[in-house]
Amino acid sequence: MAPSKSLHLKPLTHEEYLDTYIVFMKHLTSSVYEYDDNELFSSLLIKLNRLEKSKGKPLDIISIGAGWGEREELIVQGVGVSTLYMVEPNTEHIKLIESRKKTWDSKVEKLYIDGSEFKPSYQLFPRCHLVNFDVVFISHSLYYMDDVEGCLNRAYALVRPRGTLAVFHQASESASTLVKLWKLLHTTYNVSWVGGKAIADHGLTDEYIKDVFKKQGILVRQSTVEFPILSENLVANVEDTKMFLSFFLQVDVSKFDKKLLNWVIDSFFGFAVASPQFGNKDILIQSDTLTFVDKVKG
Repeated sequence: MAPSKSLHLKPLTHEEYLDTYIVFMKHLTSSVYEYDDNELFSSLLIKLNRLEKSKGKPLDIISIGAGWGEREELIVQGVGVSTLYMVEPNTEHIKLIESRKKTWDSKVEKLYIDGSEFKPSYQLFPRCHLVNFDVVFISHSLYYMDDVEGCLNRAYALVRPRGTLAVFHQASESASTLVKLWKLLHTTYNVSWVGGKAIADHGLTDEYIKDVFKKQGILVRQSTVEFPILSENLVANVEDTKMFLSFFLQVDVSKFDKKLLNWVIDSFFGFAVASPQFGNKDILIQSDTLTFVDKVKG
C-alpha cells in the first residue's frame, strides 16, 4: 500500500524534533543499541585504551558534532580523559550537554564546549591550552558539513603523531536507504530532509571517506556492523514506532495507520530478528562503519 500523494506530511518543528530525539536516544542507549555490546563502539574503546596505555597518561579528545554528549559520556566512562573538547553548533544540544556534563565532570580534567560550526578553516578556542589531540572523534555529523573533504582534512590536521581520527558513519548500503527515504519525502511530499540530501549530494559513504585519505597515501582501517535499531525491546506498540519514525524521518507520522507504517517499513528497511506487531520483523535501519585514520608522523 503506497501512500497517497494527498497525504499531508508535516515536518517536525525544531522543538518536536528535539523531543523525539531525546526520547529516542534514551531508548537507544538502554536497549538494542547498547554501546557495551556494540562491536564498533567496543573496538573504539579498545583502540583508545591501547592509545592511553602507550602514552602512559589520560587522553586529550576532541569530538566534532557532539550532539547531546551521549557517546562522549560513554567514552569518558571507558577510558581516561584529560581534556574533552566538544564542538556542537546546535544551541539546544549544547543546553542538553550542559545539563548532563556533571555526570562526567569529575572524570575529565578540562572540558570545553564550542558552539562553532566545523569548517576547513576551523580554529580552536584561543583559551584552549591545546593545538592538537590524541583522538579526533566524528560521529554521524559529516553530512551537516558543506565541504566534507576539507573538513576531514582539517580534522586529521588536529590529530597528534601516534593519535587517530575516528569516524562513525553510515555504511554504503545504509546510506542508500537514507537517500531513498529523502527522495521519497522530497519528490512526493516536498519535505526536505538534511541527512539523506547531503548523502545524495556528496555521494557521502564510507568508501568516500576512505578515498579522501587513500589518495594522500594515508592508511585507513574500516569495520562495518549492522544494527537492528527498532527491536522488540524498543518498540512496545505502534505509537512508539510512530515516535521513532517521526524522529528518523523528521516528519510527523501520527496520521499513519498500521498499513501505511508497514508500507514504509517494507519499502525501505531491511529486516532482522523479531517485532511481533510487524509480523515478527525487526527493522534494520542503520549499518554503521567505523573508520580509523591513524597518524604515524607529524
